[in-house]
Amino acid sequence: MPHFDDLDKAKEHLKSVVKSGKALEKFRELIDAQGGNSQVVDDYTKFEQAKYKVEVKSTQEGYVEKIEAYKIAYGCKLLGAGRDKKTDPIDYSVGIYLNKKRGEFCKTGEVLYTIYSNSEEKTKVAEELCNKAFTFSQTKPAEENLIYKIIK
Repeated sequence: MPHFDDLDKAKEHLKSVVKSGKALEKFRELIDAQGGNSQVVDDYTKFEQAKYKVEVKSTQEGYVEKIEAYKIAYGCKLLGAGRDKKTDPIDYSVGIYLNKKRGEFCKTGEVLYTIYSNSEEKTKVAEELCNKAFTFSQTKPAEENLIYKIIK
């Protein structure tokens, strides 16, 4: 991988790798190397599907100012996507998809996030937790850099 002293040049290089399809091809190679089925990249139905799909709609309007990742992650864990001990099973069909991201405007009634679950009870608990993860604002939040510093 090339070395970049300039953050903007690094971003442009990464964008070109994604746009060219090289990143996706490398991802397929990694899946195959680990004994997985790389066809899932092009056909998500090859994954085991969750029994329930619940689209949770926003009860308020505004810009998504903050999403508390810990609450979303804990909701996923409660659904079965994570574990407490190494020996606990993982349910690969469950999870939470964020339909709205930080900085996006959300109208009342729009889908804020989607829960994929195999238990109605666990879905309700995860929904209560995830509803507390979102903070809204009437003004668009400033963009934040994902890369803070390049270390040489």
